[in-house]
Amino acid sequence: MTRFFRNAKGSVLNVALLLLIMLSLIVIFLSRASMTNMKIANYDKQSKISFHNADGGTEMGTMLIEENLGCPYGFSQNPAGSGQTTIGNVKIMNTRFWMHPLPPEPSDTSRDIYYPVNYGDSDPHTNITIGGETRGAPGAANPMISGYEGLGRAAAVGGSYIHYDIWAQHLGRAKSQAKIKIEWKHVIGLERPCTY
Repeated sequence: MTRFFRNAKGSVLNVALLLLIMLSLIVIFLSRASMTNMKIANYDKQSKISFHNADGGTEMGTMLIEENLGCPYGFSQNPAGSGQTTIGNVKIMNTRFWMHPLPPEPSDTSRDIYYPVNYGDSDPHTNITIGGETRGAPGAANPMISGYEGLGRAAAVGGSYIHYDIWAQHLGRAKSQAKIKIEWKHVIGLERPCTY
């Protein structure tokens, strides 16, 4: 046995170096896999944030519709105009947005509402488009004013409603974006008092 060790001078060093190289390669592989998993998790997080912000944009759209359907001029006090206005951190590009026909998908060049007002080139922001059309409810005969029954009531039962399409697009960090479209029905005659 001693003869074997005499002939194997330096082999322990070679085996140790080989093991060290193998362990180094395993560590490098695991660290790269870990970094890739962290990037995937970050992109997933950003996409979920964009989705929830776009969903919040649709909620903002429904709130703005319901708050202002009772106002004869929308957000504007000017009967002839449909100008722009800012409410808090929300920019409304056309104060009569709720009178549009069915809208296109929102983008930075085609939008009725966006927020925050002062966003930079790569800052997260939300764009919203809103449009609707009046429809008669099933069983309705005349979706206009029917005598003593009031606005939106029909001569037959059912009444009428405005069908809205609300699009919201959120452009977030890491080039994430989400678009959501919801449909909203407003029954004519159930408007709140004008708050603007």
